[in-house]
Amino acid sequence: MLLSGLGFISQTKAQDTTRPSATITTETASPTNTTAILFTITWSEPVTGFTLIDVLPSNATIYSFSGSGDTYTLRMDPASNGTSSISILANGAIDAAGNPNTATGQYSIVYDTAPPSAAITSTTSNPTSAASFPITITFSESVVGFTNGDITATNATITNLAGSGAAYTATVNSTLGGSRTISVNIAAGTAADAAGNGNTAASTFNINYIASCSSSRIWIGSWIGGLPVADQPVVFLTNYTAASNLAACSMQINSPAVVTFPSGTNLTITGNILVNSGGQLVMENNANLIQAGTENNNTGTGVTVRRNASMRRLDYVYWSSPVENQNLQAFSPATLPGRFYTIDEQTNSFLPADPATSFAPAKGYLVRAPNTYTDGPAQPFAGSFTGRPNSGTITVPVTALGEGYNLIGNPYPSTVNADLFLAAPANQNIEALYFWTHLASTGGGTNYATYNSTGTASATPSNTDPASATPNGFIQTGQAFIAQVSSSGNANFTNFMRAANNSDQFFRTASDAAKSRIWLNLASGNAFFNQAMVGYVPGATNGLDSRFDGRLIESTGTRLYSPIGGGEYTIQGRALPFGTADAVVLGFKAAAAGTFTISLDHADGLFDECQDIFLKDNLEHSVTDIRNAPHTFASASGTFNERFEIVYQNTTLGTGNPALDADSIVAYRQGNSLHINAGSSLLEEVKVYDLQGRLLYQKKGIGASSLAISTLQPSQQLLILQAATPEGQTAAKKILF
Repeated sequence: MLLSGLGFISQTKAQDTTRPSATITTETASPTNTTAILFTITWSEPVTGFTLIDVLPSNATIYSFSGSGDTYTLRMDPASNGTSSISILANGAIDAAGNPNTATGQYSIVYDTAPPSAAITSTTSNPTSAASFPITITFSESVVGFTNGDITATNATITNLAGSGAAYTATVNSTLGGSRTISVNIAAGTAADAAGNGNTAASTFNINYIASCSSSRIWIGSWIGGLPVADQPVVFLTNYTAASNLAACSMQINSPAVVTFPSGTNLTITGNILVNSGGQLVMENNANLIQAGTENNNTGTGVTVRRNASMRRLDYVYWSSPVENQNLQAFSPATLPGRFYTIDEQTNSFLPADPATSFAPAKGYLVRAPNTYTDGPAQPFAGSFTGRPNSGTITVPVTALGEGYNLIGNPYPSTVNADLFLAAPANQNIEALYFWTHLASTGGGTNYATYNSTGTASATPSNTDPASATPNGFIQTGQAFIAQVSSSGNANFTNFMRAANNSDQFFRTASDAAKSRIWLNLASGNAFFNQAMVGYVPGATNGLDSRFDGRLIESTGTRLYSPIGGGEYTIQGRALPFGTADAVVLGFKAAAAGTFTISLDHADGLFDECQDIFLKDNLEHSVTDIRNAPHTFASASGTFNERFEIVYQNTTLGTGNPALDADSIVAYRQGNSLHINAGSSLLEEVKVYDLQGRLLYQKKGIGASSLAISTLQPSQQLLILQAATPEGQTAAKKILF
């Protein structure tokens, strides 16, 4: 301040104490599926000292920070679905007066990459005679852009689409006369949620349309009203034996008519079956009764379904009833009452079943052969089920409290397509199916053939006599099987899965053109241990897939397998497209030391002709062209999870001498002899010492990769084995003999 008397004026300079603040903006709307979101940060005044560490992300990572003065930009990449946000911490930047900034609250954006799903349902019963009927389309969240043209139909048109958000309705109109299956589909990407994600494809909605079922064809020894047609009913007043397949919209059998469908014929009824008292319908072994719809509208118990089996006195067959209320003991009267069983999944053990009770729908039972049978050659057993035939949707509980092995069965008087059963959305907890072949008199995993969405693994090699039991994808009438599940729930059977297959057994007929597979057998001399399969199939990945990887049902004993995710699998599905650089690791376990052989049983798809298949032995440092010759090798007892690989290029074979080391030498006792095998290396000299350094055995000029020593006396002591090759390589190994 200056004195006013001297003519000076008093002045005061303004002081800046206002802290700078920031505003966060973006042009990206919320929700979004954008993986990189650009933000602008605008300050109330120019600042300095503002850096990336002053920005706090949540469920996100920030990049590309730049700017100066009062404007900065950055990029935020959300880490996962949900809310992602950024905020600005206090005191990171200062203005020209040195004031630190205030904190800025979170700016949040919902990150959503999950596509909406769609489901098609109808209140109309299946089958239906309605020429038009309503459907409901329900999305998992609100969508936009969904139009009438996004719904496609087979044998029908779609009209009257209405609704918004997540719920829509439409009308289905049949376009053809006669009985037809109407299918309704919604393709992927036809509608989008608020984040812009296109929907996934809906599961196909199928309904059987039956034209007016009123003009009956009547059998009185000849047909009245014309020959049977699929969209009209049939009525039988006297005996009838089918000479070919028959289809009708409904069937009625009056007393005293006996209607018989012999082996190899199929009866298809889209509606209901009525068997009046005194009438009878007989489906012989290898004949199929196929029905549509979700409910069992059949009436009458005079239906007999037969299935044949071959058994010795102590054999068991896994059975499931295709009719209601079939008594267990009445099914096999000469079986001892204590020889009916089920399987307890939690303990993985057989439990006695009360023979006075009936077969439960879709549940499997072990039934021993009649006690009058002999132990000699197998004798025929004519299984006969009588009652109201099962139809419609049938569920049976399954559990995963133990190893997940549940004994269930085909509940229908027709075969079931196993691929449709495994592919059903309600059955995604089912990983593999195991079929009891009872080829050996003892139990165990070698008696089971394995099936999943990749393919099959046989119980025996394909060149055995009798022929190897290999599932072809159809579950026979009356057949029970083990389903391995990953979680508890239900196994679900529907009429949509039923098939007119008359092959009468689970034998392979033709390969799926989209699949390329390799089957390998493990044996030792005449002893067969198991078969393992690797397949490149649509839908599989190189990781663990519940539908495409099938576990060993019995992991004890000597086995060849695929190690996946810590488990041992007899079937491994691999991802397409196939590449020759792929390598498939195979594990091996030996219950006892010995010499073993891995051979190619057969192959299909691209492996059926010219594609090379090699088996790489990582212990022997060898590669075998498995198409031309089996691979024979020695092994100590134990588990070797990475000993072998299937490879498709012969790049690992060199021209140099194979390396000899302790790992490549296998030594084991067999009887009173010490067997030594050096894999792909030739042995020139072998010496055996005790732990005191005394030479117990020596042999030179061997000239072979293996040697058997019978002059040493087994004494369960540690010995030192020293081996040398003609090239001068040496290796030593401790052994117990």
